[in-house]
Amino acid sequence: MNTLREALDFISNFVPSPSASGQMSYPLLNTGLEREDIERQVSVLPFKLAEEVYELYQWSNGAFLGSLPYPKKSDLGTHYQPIFNVLSLERSIAIAQDWGNGSFPLTEEESAYVCFTVGTSEQQRTAPIFCSDESCDTRNQTPYFESLTSMMIRLVEAVNHQSNLLRENTNEQ
Repeated sequence: MNTLREALDFISNFVPSPSASGQMSYPLLNTGLEREDIERQVSVLPFKLAEEVYELYQWSNGAFLGSLPYPKKSDLGTHYQPIFNVLSLERSIAIAQDWGNGSFPLTEEESAYVCFTVGTSEQQRTAPIFCSDESCDTRNQTPYFESLTSMMIRLVEAVNHQSNLLRENTNEQ
């Protein structure tokens, strides 16, 4: 797996289809947006977002992923970041405008831990991902991930690892 879309599609496989009764189940993905809708909405920002951000919102305009099978970070030899909520584009834009420093939030946890990227004057293919519970200011931070793609690939590796362990434990019983 080496593309953002492959990682997002893997996550989609963990999301149950809506039930016939309309009852929600988790994890939950909202419908993705058309490229034109994303462009129209982000036009209010004073910076450009990386192409990866457009791919994310074409996949889903917000998601609750808190019930994916995440391993404990201590049980895994690789660094990853659990994602509980992918913010909707509307919410991300509103937060970015409130922050007013060129940062653009993508995900959040219940503890107000946020992963965000930084807008640029020219659109880039990828953008570094910063994660913080203190500040959305990147001046004293190093990126947590080199890109949204690398962040999601690490997440998928962790979820896949935990899924395999759960499957093995179930088969042993």
